[in-house]
Amino acid sequence: MSLIQNFSLLDLLAKGGWTIGILFLMSILVLAIWIDRWKAVKKSKYSNENILDLIEPYIQTQNWAEGIEVCERNEGFFSTIIQAGLRSKIDKIGSPQLAMERSAKKQLLVLENRLSWLATCGNIAPYIGLFGTVIGIIDAFKNISLMNSSGVGIVSAGIAEALISTASGIFVAVISVIIYNSFQNKLERLAQKTEVIISEMDEQLS
Repeated sequence: MSLIQNFSLLDLLAKGGWTIGILFLMSILVLAIWIDRWKAVKKSKYSNENILDLIEPYIQTQNWAEGIEVCERNEGFFSTIIQAGLRSKIDKIGSPQLAMERSAKKQLLVLENRLSWLATCGNIAPYIGLFGTVIGIIDAFKNISLMNSSGVGIVSAGIAEALISTASGIFVAVISVIIYNSFQNKLERLAQKTEVIISEMDEQLS
């Protein structure tokens, strides 16, 4: 009965070894990146979707300067892209479409910042957990040999404590991959919407 009582989750986490500490720090890193990127992507996703309607009168009259002022007053992801096209039109340097595409790529790169850490955590977390399990099992059999005991309960308890490292590593990896894929899908949709806006602006500016 005492063996079963020692199988609480907190006890197993505490006995999971130093790899649990690493995985715990990785989980905090994943959480911090998720909050930071969620705020950034949400701000970009829902910002200035009506900016084309706001600047349309100035495009019709070819009043590029007023259009830029409207973009500056309505600062956001799409307005920054459109502003780049309007400035290219005023300066008569290069293509407005290329200017908008460069602006979009720069902003998307900023949004992708630190997402690679999520992919890294998703890839290495299982291996860290597995390494902790191997060390734990070796330690368990070492203790068994020192105690001159071979009971099934003692062996299973040591292995269970060791396997918590693998379970923790898989958990961190799954969460990291889910968050990473979620952000990648959001950025892909944002990129597609950006292509539409750039295409519409290019038609109006040409």
